[in-house]
Amino acid sequence: MTKRSASAESIPHPISRKSASPSREAFGTMAKAESLVVGDTNTVPDSEAMNLPDDPHRVSTQGKNLVLSGNTFDYGFAPFSITLLEIQLARR
Repeated sequence: MTKRSASAESIPHPISRKSASPSREAFGTMAKAESLVVGDTNTVPDSEAMNLPDDPHRVSTQGKNLVLSGNTFDYGFAPFSITLLEIQLARR
């Protein structure tokens, strides 16, 4: 089973959140998790960022595996980004 959660951030600073999986009894434990983020690759994100001929990869998609700790994990949402968290739940 897969749990998906999406977030769109429109503020200029990161947001940190702690997340927990649904009830272990009902859904099992988290097996793995990954994030897919569409956002500005500049070191100082800009709400008006866009891809241009001289900077065609300014806004791009980046994926990474998340480190799980039991049935929780911390995640920092990047400013001015769209994030999809995908959590694979182990079979019970």
